[in-house]
Amino acid sequence: FNNRLVGLSFLDPERLSPHRKQGRVVLEWRYAEDTGLTRIIPASRVWTVPGFTLDGKNGVSVVQYGSAVFGQATAAEKAAGRAFGNGALQNLYYTIKDWLTQDKRDGFRENVMGLLEQGKTPLLEGGIDVKTLGISPKDAQLLESRAWSVQEICRWFRVPPWMVGHTEKSTSWGSGVEQQMIAFLVFTLSPWLRRIEQAITKDLLTPA
Repeated sequence: FNNRLVGLSFLDPERLSPHRKQGRVVLEWRYAEDTGLTRIIPASRVWTVPGFTLDGKNGVSVVQYGSAVFGQATAAEKAAGRAFGNGALQNLYYTIKDWLTQDKRDGFRENVMGLLEQGKTPLLEGGIDVKTLGISPKDAQLLESRAWSVQEICRWFRVPPWMVGHTEKSTSWGSGVEQQMIAFLVFTLSPWLRRIEQAITKDLLTPA
């Protein structure tokens, strides 16, 4: 309306691709609609907020550059899920007063050990007792890798771990949180907010 901005519509970046002239200037954008058709949009009608770039044209994707870390975090999560599901974190030993025949040993493994490893409660007879040795070093390392993954992902997005509920190595009380929040606002949010404000002033507002 008289070249006056009245609103913005969000376009999925995954469906948006630029058409450039000599690899530099974007002439138009091509957007894949839900119907499967491609809409041609002039560059003057698409507003973008530039991010950090290595070539001066394309923004750097945090997810793409951190894919190795995110992949390791996903793998560790799946491994931990299988470990808990199979009862691998239960390091148990059993004491029995009498010597067992081979048939009784097979029956014990099937009926007692199987139930315990599945997290169920068996009926212990004949002086059978069960005790735990604690968590194995391998399982402890698995849990440590999950905590490390949380810290690494927070580092990529520059978010303090306590903001995602990871308070293992940091305080969650008093002035410690206040100072970390100030640092988050100054070093993480402010650069992005300033970049968005400058892009709005440059591309969306009239001189008036």
